[in-house]
Amino acid sequence: MMLDVPTLFLTATLLSLLVGAMQAVACVRAESEALSHWAGASLCFGAGCFMVFLRASVPLELSALAGNGLIFLGLGLVLSGVRVFDGRTPHLWLVTAAAGFGTALLAATFAFGDQAAARIAIVSLIVAAWAGMGCVILLQSEAGVPVVSRTIAAVLMCSFALLHLARAAGVLSGALSPDAAMSGNPQAVLLMLAICLAVAWGMGSLFMVLDRLASHDALTGLVNRRMTLQRARMLLEEAQVKRRPLSVLMVDLDHFKSVNDRFGHHMGDDVLRAFARCARSALRAGDFIGRYGGEEFCVVLPGADTGTARIVAERLRTVAQSQMPPIGGREIPVSVTIGTASFVPAVLPGHEIACGDMEDLIQQADHALYEGKRLGRNRVITFSPSGTPVFEINAAHACA
Repeated sequence: MMLDVPTLFLTATLLSLLVGAMQAVACVRAESEALSHWAGASLCFGAGCFMVFLRASVPLELSALAGNGLIFLGLGLVLSGVRVFDGRTPHLWLVTAAAGFGTALLAATFAFGDQAAARIAIVSLIVAAWAGMGCVILLQSEAGVPVVSRTIAAVLMCSFALLHLARAAGVLSGALSPDAAMSGNPQAVLLMLAICLAVAWGMGSLFMVLDRLASHDALTGLVNRRMTLQRARMLLEEAQVKRRPLSVLMVDLDHFKSVNDRFGHHMGDDVLRAFARCARSALRAGDFIGRYGGEEFCVVLPGADTGTARIVAERLRTVAQSQMPPIGGREIPVSVTIGTASFVPAVLPGHEIACGDMEDLIQQADHALYEGKRLGRNRVITFSPSGTPVFEINAAHACA
């Protein structure tokens, strides 16, 4: 069956514009910067597909350069949106420069006659490169926890990249004629996959933002209590299966109510945000921190025994006390009290303990935290391995 390529380009145009409109509306409602990039990408895809659709009505150079240039820009905006979503710099200048460079390469194919095969190969390789990078970035989910929507989008992008590589190889080897690559069934298959990708990505991007809103604390950007417990349980189950240690830190900002009373709640919010940023920088790769409630935070340290947990906790305490930036132009004294508890696969000499589940481990760390507050705050306390109401206090770590 022969599929009509112009009709598919028009379909891709309408679907891309529809997805872009949905993303733009969601961007305004959810105040998501990532969605603004993705909405821009969808609009670029729609405009680019429409320019290619007009190939028979406008000069070929205009259709090819404008259409493919907009598609290049759209692919770059998808990646920049994922970077923003993951808390990284989008590098819009690099996206624009890459799209411009790709368009310039296409323009060169017209400078020496109509080099259709070279033009198809260039477009296919550039699209494959963008899609391949998108696949890699999407699979790099936070804390190694797979997200279904990201995984599905990554698989589609990988398939898209492989098909474009095959298209480029076919044209360059002579196995696929330029006419078939532009208007035959091979092009129709690519367009059908692109349409599926556009719809799946549109729904997936909205789901990713909704999932972020449901799983993250809007104030600090950290995972919320529900997601903290969910990930912590998964990591503890993994530690139990692989017989590896795992530790939990319960962290509480000292005298936080007095900060709100003295400087106002807006300054208190700024303190929480600043502490969240500093805390993330003090943790190891693979550790994660979540906001447990109010001014209390929960840190999970995979692979950390009691000694390592105390070292990380002391580093976190020191960072909070000495490296917090000025808040609103004021130096606001900040300190934290930290309780630690550890799980190891067997009871060993020293501080290691075994526990039943994550709730038990958090409760033990919480007991240590409140013992630290009772003893004067601004210190690290480790829960006793015996499980009795005795807390081990490292004098070198304690600070009155």
